Amino acid sequence: MTALLTIGEFSRLTLTTVKALRHYHDIGLLTPAEIHPHSGYRRYSAAQAPTAQLIHRFRKLDMSLDQIRTVLTTTDPVQREHHLTTHLERMQHLLTHTSATVDALRDLLDGRAIPPSIEFRTLPETMALSIRESVPWSRTLLWLRDAYAELRDTLRREGRQRGGPDSALYGAEFFEHHAGEVTAFIPVKGMSDPHPLLTRLPSARVAATTHRGGCSTVDRAYAALGTFVAERGLHTPGPIREQYHVFLLETDDRSQWITDVFWPIPSKPPE
Repeated sequence: MTALLTIGEFSRLTLTTVKALRHYHDIGLLTPAEIHPHSGYRRYSAAQAPTAQLIHRFRKLDMSLDQIRTVLTTTDPVQREHHLTTHLERMQHLLTHTSATVDALRDLLDGRAIPPSIEFRTLPETMALSIRESVPWSRTLLWLRDAYAELRDTLRREGRQRGGPDSALYGAEFFEHHAGEVTAFIPVKGMSDPHPLLTRLPSARVAATTHRGGCSTVDRAYAALGTFVAERGLHTPGPIREQYHVFLLETDDRSQWITDVFWPIPSKPPE
């Protein structure tokens, strides 16, 4: 006969809090073996301990409860392995991202950070397919991934010719309030016919630098450009432009990302 345990006993057995066990029951992730019809007291089977241990370990890997439910309820071992591998790959990318952040912090503290090279450029007038939206800071990468997927699909379906790398414009409000207008765009060649996504980007003078790596260290490029522009009295209103040579849709390895950052400056030097 399978032993039945109170929720407190099962909590100690599985190193899972009573609060968590109640929540798992409420959402249908781990249902008690028996619920008293009058008192509502939960009793668990000792045979449920391995399931509770799996949930405990998955939570330590920062897996969401919905993901855990999918893994536990999937009967196809290939699908189960796919879900686990996908999550572990995300964890590995996060570890790489965290390691890069720590390395950048040490370089700053030790004064070893090498300032990026900066040059003046003139960006030509550009026709582009674009998507514009107010985006919260925390969802920027997810939004960009979806936007570029949509824009690339439009190029493919309509047989348009790409005229440059995936790019984006970020308005001042986006930086000042960590939420604001972002324009994702892909330059196109020989396109002038009316199109709901077509936009014209005027030519612009910019201070430019190239950043290699992910978002955790791009602040170096921004700080260097902002300082460079301020020290020369070149500040002018306008969005910051980023141009992605290697980015989200090319690789999830952020250490491989290559981004040009363009800071607007006056078309003529100040007198």
